[in-house]
Amino acid sequence: MNIEILSKEEALKIIREAKDSYIEETNARCYAGMCYHLNQSLIKNGYELVYYFEIKEYIPNFNPAFFDINLFDGDLYWWHLEDTESRIKAFDKLIKYYEDL
Repeated sequence: MNIEILSKEEALKIIREAKDSYIEETNARCYAGMCYHLNQSLIKNGYELVYYFEIKEYIPNFNPAFFDINLFDGDLYWWHLEDTESRIKAFDKLIKYYEDL
């Protein structure tokens, strides 16, 4: 698999689509993490299926340190599944980062 860092424009498109999908699903009380929605957006835009550790190859700032998160070994999600506010803020932080490049 050949993964390259996304351009600013492509990263913004992927992140915005993922955020919209996340909000739509959480409004319907379907909860998933950011990884799921970023993966779906990447696939929708012609990229290969990736896992969490590969998302950062496309979007380097998609990592716990960028969001000031301390994880414990074995943590699957960065926040509790129903913590939609933290995830929306994280999507917004990623969007702002790419807008400001």
